[in-house]
Amino acid sequence: MATNEFTFAQACVALGVSAHTLRRRITSGEVQAERVRRPQGYTWIVYLDQAPGSRDGTDVTSRVPGDRPAITLDGQPSPAGTQAADGHQLALALAPLVEASVSAAVAPLRAELADVRATLSQRDQELGQLRAVLGQVLADRDAGPASTRQDASKAVPWWAFWRWATT
Repeated sequence: MATNEFTFAQACVALGVSAHTLRRRITSGEVQAERVRRPQGYTWIVYLDQAPGSRDGTDVTSRVPGDRPAITLDGQPSPAGTQAADGHQLALALAPLVEASVSAAVAPLRAELADVRATLSQRDQELGQLRAVLGQVLADRDAGPASTRQDASKAVPWWAFWRWATT
């Protein structure tokens, strides 16, 4: 077979290994590669004795590392053209299950929310009553006789208590 040139990412996909493993194989000499200088920096060209295609027969240049073919429910790889259709059918099949599990999880939260709203409404009414009572008490205090209120000129600062204790 002829030796083919791959970019580093394409070689990772073609060999089915991680970038770290490919670097280790290049360092150990298991895989032939060349570091090439480009205007943006250095890049690696990896030489493989493999036809342009990966382990599963798909084109290496059309895949990215970590991209895997779709799997059917029985565990077999699905044909490339049916991935979108299979995904849509799977989503439609799983929708009722997801809806049932979500509604079962949300029902107790809705009941708790209704209880919290009822408690807040009750507390709001109590707060309104207390504000009315406080307003009445403040009005009575301000309208009370002047003799019961302390005259500001006779007021003694809090720190002046020691004068009384020493005299």
